[in-house]
Amino acid sequence: MVEIYFAGPINARYWRNDVLGFNPLEGLNKDLYADGYKYAGPKIAVKISERVKRHDDLVFFDDGTLDIKEELFERCIRDIDSADGVFAWIDNENRHGTLAEIMYAFSKGLYIYVVISPSVETEELWFPLEAADVVVTTNNIRSAWQGFIENSPFKERLEITEKQVYLLSLELSKHKLELIPDSFNKYEARKLIGALVSSSSGLDKMLLQHIEDKKVRYKNSNAVNEIKKMKIEPRTQRLLTPEQAEIERLTIERIRKENMERAEQSRVKKEKKAAALRYNLKHIGLQKLVCEGLGERITEKLLLKAIETLKIRRNSKYYNARKQCYTDEAVVPLVAYFKEQKSGK
Repeated sequence: MVEIYFAGPINARYWRNDVLGFNPLEGLNKDLYADGYKYAGPKIAVKISERVKRHDDLVFFDDGTLDIKEELFERCIRDIDSADGVFAWIDNENRHGTLAEIMYAFSKGLYIYVVISPSVETEELWFPLEAADVVVTTNNIRSAWQGFIENSPFKERLEITEKQVYLLSLELSKHKLELIPDSFNKYEARKLIGALVSSSSGLDKMLLQHIEDKKVRYKNSNAVNEIKKMKIEPRTQRLLTPEQAEIERLTIERIRKENMERAEQSRVKKEKKAAALRYNLKHIGLQKLVCEGLGERITEKLLLKAIETLKIRRNSKYYNARKQCYTDEAVVPLVAYFKEQKSGK
């Protein structure tokens, strides 16, 4: 999963909301996602008011500590270390903290995408801006973020192939859901996978949109509620390369083939056992009590009747004097088969 650090001011006009569609500081202990990317930071809790314009005037961390600028610095550095890229917003030339974050990200070799407000005088900012891979001048931060998505070097890592959609459908099938694509392209696949790993509110919205557009249908009428309850583990959140997807597909097909072969072997074995039992029953003269379908319809009453018949005396009218009188050992196969049926094997 690609992680992006959002460098920039923390003030009353919280610009990250415009980009992400949610306030990341409301979910400090959660993994947050937007458009297929994971939010890397900054992960700090801040008290903001119209009077308090800067984050370093009054800072509350998630552990309750107050106004510890050294801790703020270390946390931001740690978050940048965990990131793959930086998306930075500069709304005036005095954002020294943001410029420091850009330079630190440059030292770590990260991809840097800088958005600058047209009102900013950039003559004195030329040095840190040289560290950026892309510099965009606009006040429309959301539009700039879309530009980042479309042109970032991480785009190939986020591409969804048909094989990955197939693997996702297998993941859903584990929860007894079957994904049926009507018109299912890579963009829609990316939206669906993003929905499955996003916040619950984003998930609700995305699922409703897919269902209303009839791009994806679910056979199970309870599918929407079931997917909302799904928790995909971090190992299943990764997006596979085509080569990895092909390996997993072949592995799945091999396991499926082995399971089918084992099921067929088990079926043949059971049929042979039932045929042998039917032969034994015919051989000892119980045709009047059983039929060809004994293996499927045996009951305890029938079993007791068969045993009673096997113990019949020589002078019975059913057996003449030349018939053999069968002993208890003759019913052992029948008893064993009946016990298997009762135990559900």
